[in-house]
Amino acid sequence: MSTAEEVLALALARPAALGAGRLICLDGPSGSGKSTLARAIADLTPSSVVHTDDLCPGWDGVPELTGIITDLLTPLARGLSGAYPRYDWITERVAESVDVQPGPLLILEGVGAGARAWAPWTTVLAWIDASEAVRQERAFARDGDYFRRYWAAWARAEDAFFAAEDVRARADLVVDTTA
Repeated sequence: MSTAEEVLALALARPAALGAGRLICLDGPSGSGKSTLARAIADLTPSSVVHTDDLCPGWDGVPELTGIITDLLTPLARGLSGAYPRYDWITERVAESVDVQPGPLLILEGVGAGARAWAPWTTVLAWIDASEAVRQERAFARDGDYFRRYWAAWARAEDAFFAAEDVRARADLVVDTTA
């Protein structure tokens, strides 16, 4: 069974908690493989995917993610559509509002996805990790030199969030994608 199949099976074995739908949260440090896993799960079943990279308002925006994501999830938990401001990393400002309709499965992936604030709505929380060397290689291949100058500061912000939220320890599943 693939990791995507394992995460999906775990989610489907549990009751819906985000309104009538299920919420899979994939969290972990940059370059660990969260987006890749989210795509693999979405390929298995009808779902929506929200990337926290689209919500994070800039390189120092990690502390703001919890409020932004709570604003998205709260209406979804009531069976209503939610929305979030999509941040454009090139222009360094909000580009537009993105609507998210309630559905059977929402995959929230990215740094900040595992906050305690929406734990009651979370069906599965998975911690995705890899060695720092592998994560850096992936991140720089994905984002080029643009990310390189922010890597250390971003890693500190991630670490602070992960420590405050105790994400790894609360995860239902821990996945190492180093290999």
